[in-house]
Amino acid sequence: MRVAWLTDLHLDGLEESEVDAFCEKLASCGGDCALVGGDVGESDTLEGYLDRIQKALGAPVYFVLGNHDHFGTSVKRARARAREIGERGENLHWLPAAHGVALTASIGLVGHGAFMDGRIGNWEDSTYPFKDPSRIEDLPEEDREALRLRLSELGEEAAEEIRCQLESALVRYSEIWILMHVPPFREACWHDDLEPEQADQWLPFFTCGAAGEVIRKVARRHPDHAFRVLCGHTHGRREAQIEPNLEVLTGASEPGNPEIERIFELE
Repeated sequence: MRVAWLTDLHLDGLEESEVDAFCEKLASCGGDCALVGGDVGESDTLEGYLDRIQKALGAPVYFVLGNHDHFGTSVKRARARAREIGERGENLHWLPAAHGVALTASIGLVGHGAFMDGRIGNWEDSTYPFKDPSRIEDLPEEDREALRLRLSELGEEAAEEIRCQLESALVRYSEIWILMHVPPFREACWHDDLEPEQADQWLPFFTCGAAGEVIRKVARRHPDHAFRVLCGHTHGRREAQIEPNLEVLTGASEPGNPEIERIFELE
């Protein structure tokens, strides 16, 4: 079983010939399925790019939404559209609606893109130029406290959905992979261009602390299970061991240079 992991492709920033070249690379990788961790395009290009990825691979594609995939619409409408894409039955599967997927007899896949929720780092003093509210319709743009509350709400929603998915998967699999877009832990959030002392300024917009709290609690309650989180968003490669049975891999694909982040060989 060859599993291709893709994240932060940002295909909407490429020429058609560059998208074609990436799809050719994907077609030649021999993947039996692809895990797409968000930021494929924007709301009006997402479906078309997912179709091209799936046709190039010729195998099932499991995806979650990144923040850029919401650009040009609302969170509610973006999720409704993702659900519709997954219900077409054409080998595209939106993980929050898939209720767990078997990668092997012992490894299950769940997922949720999640949203940055402002819990980690220094929200109050941050001067990070967060531009998403100008591109996502239901994120407050002018009222900073209203924005904090909305992001916190979205983080809680993601955490609860991940908790439900994990609880269901625990009875079927000894190892569970969690596909996300936003990193759920400080230790898994990394960007090569930022100095460590800047971390508290940008962490509120690059992590989903509520999801991390849930994942950590579940992992601690089930030491006989292994958990692996695959995430992106920060464009900095990172591997973090959060608990003895919980690891996080963060992808590093850069806008304008889409890559296959990793091929996993599973038995």
